[in-house]
Amino acid sequence: MTDINQKTELGELSRAWQERLKEIRLSMKSDQSGPARQVPQAEKIAQIPTDNELFAGSVNEELTVKDIFAGDDKFYKAIEIANAPVATQPIVNVMPQQPMNGVGQTAFVGPVLQQQVPMQQQFGMQSQIPMQPVNMMHFPDHRLSVFQICLIAAIVVVTAILILEFYYPFNFSSQPQQQVVSAPVQPVEKAVVEKTEVAAETKKDAEVEVESTAVKEAVSLRMAQQQYLDGNYSKASELYNKLLSNLSNSDDEELMKDFLKLQIALCTERTGDYNKATAEFKRLLYSNSPVLRVVASFHCGLLELHREQYLNARAKAYQAIALIDAIDYDKEWAKTLKRDCYFLAAHSLTKEVLVLCNENKTQPADLWPAYSAADDLFVNLDESQIRELIQSGTNRLVQALLGPQVAGFEKNDQIEGYNIVCSGASIEELVAEFSKKSKIDSRWNFDNDNSSVRKQLVYLYMLSCQPRQFAVVAAGSAGLLGHIDDNGLLNVYNPSSYTLFSDHFTVLSDSAISQWREFILKFPEDTRLASVHFALGLLYAPKNMYTEASSEYKLVGSRFGLSNLAAYSLYNLSKIKNSLKDYRGAYDDLKQLIEQFPDSEIATTALLSYAEAAGKANMIDESAKLYRKLFNLALTKDAQHLAAFGAGKNSFLSGDYENAEKWLTKFTELAANMPSNDLYMAYLYLAKTYLAQEKLDMACTAFCYAMRGVPFYLPKEEYIDVLPKIVDLYIKKDNFVQALSLLDNISNVSMSSDESVHLLTMQSKLLRSMGLYDRAIAVFGDKLEYTYDPQLKAGIYFEMAMAYIAKDELDNASKLLSENIILTKPGEMMYQSALQLAQVCLNMERNEQAISVCRQLLDLDPTKEVKQKALELLASAYKRNQNYEGAALALLGQWK
Repeated sequence: MTDINQKTELGELSRAWQERLKEIRLSMKSDQSGPARQVPQAEKIAQIPTDNELFAGSVNEELTVKDIFAGDDKFYKAIEIANAPVATQPIVNVMPQQPMNGVGQTAFVGPVLQQQVPMQQQFGMQSQIPMQPVNMMHFPDHRLSVFQICLIAAIVVVTAILILEFYYPFNFSSQPQQQVVSAPVQPVEKAVVEKTEVAAETKKDAEVEVESTAVKEAVSLRMAQQQYLDGNYSKASELYNKLLSNLSNSDDEELMKDFLKLQIALCTERTGDYNKATAEFKRLLYSNSPVLRVVASFHCGLLELHREQYLNARAKAYQAIALIDAIDYDKEWAKTLKRDCYFLAAHSLTKEVLVLCNENKTQPADLWPAYSAADDLFVNLDESQIRELIQSGTNRLVQALLGPQVAGFEKNDQIEGYNIVCSGASIEELVAEFSKKSKIDSRWNFDNDNSSVRKQLVYLYMLSCQPRQFAVVAAGSAGLLGHIDDNGLLNVYNPSSYTLFSDHFTVLSDSAISQWREFILKFPEDTRLASVHFALGLLYAPKNMYTEASSEYKLVGSRFGLSNLAAYSLYNLSKIKNSLKDYRGAYDDLKQLIEQFPDSEIATTALLSYAEAAGKANMIDESAKLYRKLFNLALTKDAQHLAAFGAGKNSFLSGDYENAEKWLTKFTELAANMPSNDLYMAYLYLAKTYLAQEKLDMACTAFCYAMRGVPFYLPKEEYIDVLPKIVDLYIKKDNFVQALSLLDNISNVSMSSDESVHLLTMQSKLLRSMGLYDRAIAVFGDKLEYTYDPQLKAGIYFEMAMAYIAKDELDNASKLLSENIILTKPGEMMYQSALQLAQVCLNMERNEQAISVCRQLLDLDPTKEVKQKALELLASAYKRNQNYEGAALALLGQWK
């Protein structure tokens, strides 16, 4: 405090105490004289000592607390502590205050301090100015004044701002604030600290500031690029973010900011966070730099392909192609990127076609090679080169701000191509402008309800392009399909909507085939041509263009023998030949696959198909041998099951019933808990095997197991020929209930007219065996009237005749059997009908008719069993006519 301030404050204090002393003296005099005596005002004034009397001595300007107040050491110390934080404030008037919470305050009387003494006792009477006793030990109140509190709060706020500035530097950029120092900032407490603690905090803040400055200084573009090259994508992304936050907000830095955002998106993509990467790339699709927009579109297409959004992926690929010509910095890099974009577009459309024909999940993993990131150019450039790169082509699209521009250039009075620029015009406007300048009509092959599709904005810069190329790229960048047909008409399709599936599939597949063929012509030296030809084979096959598909597969197998696709091409080629029933050709292709590519992934599946093709090519023994070999290899459990079934089936077909029983039994044991078509077919083949071995009981049991697969697993065509044999076995064993149950279950299956007639004849035979002759006849109902096939009708006649014979109605039986012989051709039915007719004639004592029937039957040269039976009947007829010589000759086989 200066000397002037000290004098001023002491003067004010002196005047305040002067007035206070006057009031005290007046109060004391009035209390001593009593209330009856009134002292005149002039007298009162006269009795008051003057200033000269009170302050007669010299004034000490350097006053201390002890000079002003009277009290003990505790009192002085309390005053000093209370006034320590606000030592710079002026001394305030210490007028007595009202009592607080019942505790009296201290009164000052001259230089003497009176403690806990009421005013009334001190002066002898009640004063006009009431004074309360004050406890001087409670005088030094430690509460701070409002000014002091505000001052401390301001100090704390300023300190906090300084610390936050060290930890989080202010950045007025529009980009989100990036954290430089990862250590958390501790909150500042509102407290008075010791000098040592303040020094420690100051030292700590200084260290944080030094560390923050060191980190800032360590960030550089080259460091970020090196981290990216080393594969530390998280660290690289962090460095790129710091670089982005350090850029100013000027318009000159917008392209550089976009470049850093692109690098951050690439790092995010490499770390596997595809959703975040997609969002970051999409923000760059409208950058002012064609280079950045092209790379962002390309990576958006790759991510859409990963998400199986194939049409979106194709659109993004063409959006990149549409702007590549605007880049003039590195032509070789632009050419490589354009090639990858064309491959991506055709790849995406092919995947969409394969999804439509349900062939997408069965393709080899090596079919589609990995794409490059198109980032090799960025990581090898310094800042000046990067700025030059991202500036490349920025002024190209400005040429068409008012509308699309289409300019043709001529050579020898003919238009060789077109230079086309479009900067945000709709696809409809662009196509209309192109049709106007090129005089090529256009047609939109979808409803007007999709008019919003025509308003898709297009950004395109193409030099020296042909009309067909423009149609594909321009429509593709808007998510549409475009091509110029043989009539010279530009057709535009919307692949996202269609009316007829067949038309939609044809348009997509034809477009995919056209894109692959164009790729082969443009890039004949590309290393992915094996995948291109394989994809063409996949596209031709669903269109039933087997010749073209076979040619593509043969080309892959012969020209790209070192590719993993060569084995798959031979396998697909065998499938085509198998569908054309060229089983021998399929066998040869699979044999070549097994011999040339024994370690390929398709080898196991090919070995199964190889054994199957051998069986279909009537190489039964070879097929069984291959199946047994595959079973012993034990490659997979499923392969073992299939091998056991194939070995059993082919052993049965070759007549090796012992091995057939062995392998079929093994398969049914392995696959008993896995219902399938093969399981119930195995039971059926096992039943046939037992029938061939005359193990009748086991045959019936196996057949019952096979019937459990009807109708879901076992088709009726497989068991309808075995059914009569099984019914005959049940009849022989008198198991009529099981036979009826079996036939009833089968009757619920939908059958053709021929199959239903066969089933009725079996039911009639069963009822006849049970003695239910009338039901056996009635079971046919009116079926006979609607049966026009002579053989089927003969079967009905025969069963009805057998029922009449059982009923002993021989006349009806004779008529039906005679009619049957006339209807049928030489064969088993005619032979059996002739034998039964001969027997009926004998029973009716029509011996001559019996002899005639037998001799006619013998002249047909029937089977050995039928011939023997006919000779016995002939001998019986001769014997009844007492022609014993004829009977003897008949028994000797000489009937003529």
